Amino acid sequence: MIVNGESLGLAPASHNYYYYGNREITLIKEGYETKTLIQPIKAPWWDNYLTEFFTENLVPWVIRDEREFTYKMEPVRTPTQEEVQARAEALRSEAQVLPPPRRGGLLGFFGF
Repeated sequence: MIVNGESLGLAPASHNYYYYGNREITLIKEGYETKTLIQPIKAPWWDNYLTEFFTENLVPWVIRDEREFTYKMEPVRTPTQEEVQARAEALRSEAQVLPPPRRGGLLGFFGF
């Protein structure tokens, strides 16, 4: 399991975080498709500008925000001969299309 480029080891895994936001999670397992996804982690109700002072300084216990996420991985699927040929034909047709000509000179530099 890789979270934001940091390897956490085998799943299930636990990780501390100090800020909320999106995490890029990559799941890798032999025999399964590698899965990369963006997991949003939203701040809880007590972590905002109005209540943060009270929850961090006046509450007599430690508030822990623990989240659990579960993901389903798909087994590796071998493409059929027809799928491989269709993909090859699509790539071949893309390669045969000429790119638009580059504009040169001083006017081309400015996009004219």
